[in-house]
Amino acid sequence: MTDVFISYSREDSNFVRLLDRELRSRGRETWVDWEGIRPAEEFMAAIFSAIESAQAFVFVISPASAASDICARELAHALDCRKRLIPVVCREVHHPASIPPALRTLNWISFLKESQLRSACDKLLSALDTDLAWVRTHTRLLARALEWDRRDRNVNLMLRGDDLAGAEQALAESAGKDPPAVALQREYVLASREEARQNDRRQEAATRLSGEIEAAGRVQRGTLPTPRVAFPDEKRFTIYARSEAARMLGGDLYDFFRLDENRVMFLIGDVSGKGAPASLLMAVCKAFFKSIALRQPGTVAEVMRAVDRELARDNQEALFVTAFAGILDARSGHFEYCNAGFEVPYVLSAVKGPLRRLGGGEGPPLCVLDAFEYKAASYAMRPEETLCFTTDGVTEASNAAGALYGHERLQALLAGLHRPIDAERIGDAIHRGVSAFTAGSERADDQTILVVRWNGSQPQ
Repeated sequence: MTDVFISYSREDSNFVRLLDRELRSRGRETWVDWEGIRPAEEFMAAIFSAIESAQAFVFVISPASAASDICARELAHALDCRKRLIPVVCREVHHPASIPPALRTLNWISFLKESQLRSACDKLLSALDTDLAWVRTHTRLLARALEWDRRDRNVNLMLRGDDLAGAEQALAESAGKDPPAVALQREYVLASREEARQNDRRQEAATRLSGEIEAAGRVQRGTLPTPRVAFPDEKRFTIYARSEAARMLGGDLYDFFRLDENRVMFLIGDVSGKGAPASLLMAVCKAFFKSIALRQPGTVAEVMRAVDRELARDNQEALFVTAFAGILDARSGHFEYCNAGFEVPYVLSAVKGPLRRLGGGEGPPLCVLDAFEYKAASYAMRPEETLCFTTDGVTEASNAAGALYGHERLQALLAGLHRPIDAERIGDAIHRGVSAFTAGSERADDQTILVVRWNGSQPQ
């Protein structure tokens, strides 16, 4: 932003050099076209930009400038921008009608005599400094309004906060001031205020929604059972369960509940997608499993097929669920299970030995194939043997470098655990391992761990 733009004819270059030198010696920044710019639009654009960013517009009156088309165009743009106009005369004009009408009624500062240079400059500086705070505000506001208008009124260019409040106050106090405010400035400030109001409403709505989602997340987490509460006096098996959502609402699920005195159903799953849709389907899926298993006693395969039918009935979002469900007979260690596209669990024996996976009973995720006939598999657990389940958010957790935790790290961690080991220590070891690997990186997916250990029918 410069203090003054000087519009002149090339015939008056010597005078303008004296004027420019005097103004600069008094600490004023000027914009003068010394080289001359041809009257092509790309060159005039540079002139117009300089006028817009100048606080005042000085027109050097002479016979040559009065007849200049370029000077006339510069003056017209200054008028459009409502710039403070200060006419100075360096040579007599014998035909007043040739002077642009906008300058005729203004007081001219005379520089007709070279001896008048310093005193005339004093008058020019006085004119420049009159209500200088408003002039500077006018210039800044005009520059921003023009940029906003030329860039399709981009909301990112609007005034905000203190800038907006200051502009509103300046316009409110601008009555009778020179230069007067232009319509574009007022429109720009009004549009900025309206955008600020809308943004406040959006933020208020977002805050309310965030609070509601946070409350929903607490409700959702509250539906996940706690082993000690679910089985307070049970010695024949122990369970570890932990689920951490990537967002306030998660799509992972787990559950465990008694079918009768000796049989317990375990469930872990992962809904495709994230956010509210996944969390709603998670809650529905969990409710269907428990309701169907308790109200319609049958095999785990029959429960899986019934849940699949119910979920597919009103699945408008075309989401799917990977799930693993099993029924453990706590008397014998007999474990019957179905795997609907879920990660194959690990089997940790009571003594040190190779890590094994529990295959079989596999089918597609729920809601993928209509009326799929899930088949169950079974496994005879040995005393102090443990099943370890994780959702893909564990193995696909990434660190700052983008590397994944992966199955190899998980397998190495499990294989290195001292045996026998209880379910809680296994679950905590997995959680610590993943947390150390990701080292505070933002979680991209929900992470759920379920560990089930059969202690034997008559544990010591």
